[in-house]
Amino acid sequence: MYLEDLLYSPLLPIVGVLLAIVLVLVLLLFIRRQSLRRNRPDLIVLAIEVPKGNDKTPLAAEQMFNNLYGLFRTNLQQLLYGHKSVSFEIKAERKSIRFFCTVEADIRDYVAKQIYAQYPDARVYEVPDYVNLYEVDVLEREIALANIITLKHSFYPIKTFSSFEVDPMAALTSSLSELEDNEDFWLQIALLPICLLYTSPSPRDRTRSRMPSSA
Repeated sequence: MYLEDLLYSPLLPIVGVLLAIVLVLVLLLFIRRQSLRRNRPDLIVLAIEVPKGNDKTPLAAEQMFNNLYGLFRTNLQQLLYGHKSVSFEIKAERKSIRFFCTVEADIRDYVAKQIYAQYPDARVYEVPDYVNLYEVDVLEREIALANIITLKHSFYPIKTFSSFEVDPMAALTSSLSELEDNEDFWLQIALLPICLLYTSPSPRDRTRSRMPSSA
């Protein structure tokens, strides 16, 4: 009797739909795990060299980063294949400052084209990972790590002014030029495109953003 009541219960279709959704999610997760195992991304380090006489403004770099949004993947694509990210890096030691970009092998050409589009005179070429070139005793010396975070909510742009009056890299490169023989500096900025909907402020944050600053 109980089984018969269950079969004719109005909740049965709802339970069936929920079970179907769970099975689909489990199947998608299984497919993604198998796909990531078979297609484990090979990371490539690209050296970026721009001529000293480069006269490009910071707007060129801004446009390059905007174009890299083409790496965006939908939630379903991320669930099945993972996401695509790019890491721009600065490596400095005494009397040497170099720029790198770490990417997955399958997006190497795409990222290189975005760099060339804004910096046609640049030289972009594959190099060994500079981390692996260090001796063990060098990596075991004193290390200081820090994460750079923004002071405002994430929907605010990192750029807070319309134009640069001076080279924004000048202060950083000037400081890095003072490194000693036993000092190294690595800076990594990892970029991951996200859905633009996530950058919209909530009503509460909109109200906050209209409030005058006390600073």
